[in-house]
Amino acid sequence: MNSEYQRGPGGCNLSPIFERRGPIDLEAKFEPNLLNTAIYLLGLSQQVSTFAINFQGRPFREGISENAALKWGLIGASSVAISGATDFIPEMNRWLQIVELQDSVSHFRQRRSALCSHQTRQFKVRISLTMVIDFVGCWLVEILCKHFFADLSPKPLVTRGSERRIARREEEERLEEIERQRVLEAEIEKKGQ
Repeated sequence: MNSEYQRGPGGCNLSPIFERRGPIDLEAKFEPNLLNTAIYLLGLSQQVSTFAINFQGRPFREGISENAALKWGLIGASSVAISGATDFIPEMNRWLQIVELQDSVSHFRQRRSALCSHQTRQFKVRISLTMVIDFVGCWLVEILCKHFFADLSPKPLVTRGSERRIARREEEERLEEIERQRVLEAEIEKKGQ
């Protein structure tokens, strides 16, 4: 195997510290570890960013703010991902079988060099920043692609008849104003009698 692959970035061999490798038992009971916690949290944040960023909204359909179920679902999933990465709600993390990242880091510090402990000391921050950078990066790519490649102007079928609609709305507003004036004049005349 490639020694850089075994050692990881910075030359630290992280996998034996957090996971005991051996024969893989497909029938074994699930045991939470740092690897599946990180993959779960990153996957969850990527799903949220996929839905939130790729959702077209207006003018094609209602926006995210108008779709309450989608909005609260995305907010809830984002909250779970951020809470899992920061251990903000430990009870929820234990229920979801997310390992406590602080225990993993302190266990790692006891067994490895100062260089390796520095790399994992900020694991919570690193995974949280990775989720935020992933979301912001995807959003920027979406904005740039829409700017350079998408034609978001309405097609002639949609804009045809817009002059009639505008004229009809102006006429309705004019009639409503006349009606308000008539009601106001009737009230003044009624008070005068």
